[in-house]
Parts: sequence; structure tokens; C-alpha cells
Amino acid sequence: MGLRKAAGLGKLGLPLGLLLCLLAQKPAGDTNTSADEADHEPVVTFVDSGLNVTEPKEVEFGPCTVTCGIGIREVILTSGCPGGESKCIVRVEECRGPTDCGWGKPISESLTSVKIPCIFVPPEDRFTYTWKMLIPDQQSLILPNDSAILEVHRDTHPVAFECDTNENDQLIASVKYTVYTTAAVTLNVAT
Repeated sequence: MGLRKAAGLGKLGLPLGLLLCLLAQKPAGDTNTSADEADHEPVVTFVDSGLNVTEPKEVEFGPCTVTCGIGIREVILTSGCPGGESKCIVRVEECRGPTDCGWGKPISESLTSVKIPCIFVPPEDRFTYTWKMLIPDQQSLILPNDSAILEVHRDTHPVAFECDTNENDQLIASVKYTVYTTAAVTLNVAT
């Protein structure tokens, strides 16, 4: 290692060493130390490896991928990006929209059955699902199915279903579906 390189490290090392020494010292008059405090080291976060560590960081949140329920969005840094970039993606995180997703569309349909999904993001087993059959002027009938997708056979009259997606007993999203009769679907296809 040359002298110039070592001198450059010395300029950065001295302030860094002083900072770590100051963080490691206990405040005067503080003689009580719990077992928890002894186990934890001081938290020091270096945001920037350059010399100007006081440069302000500005964060911008991208649009959520959903209008209801749970989705993802980009977190974008608009100041202090490496390489002189004006914007850079810092991370991707989950985002939530309103829980009421209204009326959904089945993922597959045939003349005899329909597959309808709850609202979720992978992994699907992270959530709990409650399927209900909606009955006009009566209390909903809770179905024994607790999976993310329900397959329903068409009946002689249209039936409405609702699925509530929960995480840690908190409602994340609710979506409804109408499953039409075979005759209605056949008539609709013919016209």
C-alpha cells in the first residue's frame, strides 16, 4: 500500500475512530447497566461511503400496483443516488389500498363451473380466507372452504359470493362475485 493511499485512509479513519469512541462511552453519572444494555452494541448506520455524509436524502413512493387490497410499490431515492443518477430504486415494498374491492371477475369459467379467487399476493398461505354465500335479506352463509380459490358449480339461480382476506386478524381485502346460471351464460353467449 502506497503512502498516498494510506494518508487518504488516515483522513477518514481519524474522524470515524473518534465517532466510535464517543458512541462507546457511557454518559457521566450513568452507573446502572442492565443485562439487555450490555448485550447490545450501539447502532451506527453509515448511509454514504463518501465524505459528504450530511447530504439530504429525498424519498419518493411509486404508485401502488393495486387500487384495493394488497400490492407492491417502488421506493425511489431522488437525491444522493450513486453514480450521479437523478433517481434510483432503493427497495420494493408492500402497499395497501382500500379493503373493499367491489365485484371481481372469475379466473376461469365453463358452462358448468366457475373458479373465483380471493385477493392476495404470494405466498398465498400467509393469509386466511373466509368465503361467504350472500343471501338477500338474510345473514351470509360462511362456507367451509378456506383456500384462496373457490370452484363453484352453476346453480338454477344466480348466486353471489364474497371472500375476505385477512392477515393477523386484520381485514386486507374483500371481493364479491356473481355466479350466473348455465342458461344465463348460454343465452349471453348466443347474443
